[in-house]
Amino acid sequence: MPIPIPILHLTRGPAAVELGKARALHNEFVGSGPQPGIEIARSLGDISHAILVSAEDTAPQELLFVDLWVDGNGMEAFFGNPFAQETGDLLFSSREESEWHRAPGGFDYQVPTPDGLEAVYFAVFRARTAAVADAVPGFVDAVSAQLPSARRQGQLSHALYVRERQAISGHPASNSRRAEGRPVDHTAPTAEILALDAWPTLDGIYRHYRQFTQVEGIDAGELTVWRHADGFIEW
Repeated sequence: MPIPIPILHLTRGPAAVELGKARALHNEFVGSGPQPGIEIARSLGDISHAILVSAEDTAPQELLFVDLWVDGNGMEAFFGNPFAQETGDLLFSSREESEWHRAPGGFDYQVPTPDGLEAVYFAVFRARTAAVADAVPGFVDAVSAQLPSARRQGQLSHALYVRERQAISGHPASNSRRAEGRPVDHTAPTAEILALDAWPTLDGIYRHYRQFTQVEGIDAGELTVWRHADGFIEW
């Protein structure tokens, strides 16, 4: 029996309400009622759910939901559920849903957290590319070459994901955009790559990613930095 490789799903957008209200809405959805959202999501294959907020000053506050799913069809059923969509509309003034798969031939790593440090910040580097096959080798070469330097600056983990337009066409709800409670027409890029890294400091992130401004096979990417949001129910 094949071992399921978790699918990364991200929900990102500006909060529709202040953070305390967003926390209450989220926790009520996932933790209350005869069918708590946490149990529905888990039953459909959601094995991990984390809530991050932008580590930089943004107004309104940006939220990032990070989930790992072991069932792509279960993921699609969850995000296509009207109740889940309505709750998302209350939390976000606009948002993007996106699914990501582990990069074939990607270079990932995780090290034990040294005493006195913790994964406080998460760096998300996202870039378009004409083709995954063109982007991954150059990014892997850059990451592996800089690994000793990244570790000295504190990096704790690195994972590389890809997103291809033809691979997401079967999961429209999991790869949608919504604003003001309505779907927004959009066309996904031909292909994208995304690196998700854990760090103990902001300085290390910015020093490290200055070295990735020109990687063969990718367009100029976007770096965003996040931290855990307090008080949200996670699993």
